[in-house]
Amino acid sequence: MSRQLYITSCHERPFRFVPPPIYEDYALLLVVVANDVTPEEQTSISRQIIASRARYVAAWGHECSTWDCSVDCAFLETDPNFTPPDEKFVMTTWHDKESLDNAFEFLWLCGMIDDGYPDAVCVFILGGDLRTEFQVRRAAVNLNISGIK
Repeated sequence: MSRQLYITSCHERPFRFVPPPIYEDYALLLVVVANDVTPEEQTSISRQIIASRARYVAAWGHECSTWDCSVDCAFLETDPNFTPPDEKFVMTTWHDKESLDNAFEFLWLCGMIDDGYPDAVCVFILGGDLRTEFQVRRAAVNLNISGIK
């Protein structure tokens, strides 16, 4: 099976996570364009990301290092003792000094789950507009990725 790329977005309030239409573990590039996400929204979105079965989350954009921590905390909260099982481990990275193209390329080429590439990769754009989606699509074309959904 070839890998699939999904692009989802939420451009305006109320901010919420829009998961890809799949029911399997996947890798996610969180593109944060909005600069006015509240801490409560960030916590809620991070919990939604974990609940959607994202197993590798790379954050890029505004205050992206805080998203790395927020997603880590949301993962730990999935266990009452804050020790979720290793087989559900969620890897997180942030890419504050890279271009969006480089962050996307990193996730596509290096975002592995359990020693293998996931069948699905999603890019979620928080805030912004269609120009950001166009930039993501261009980065995918530059990597010869087809079948974008």
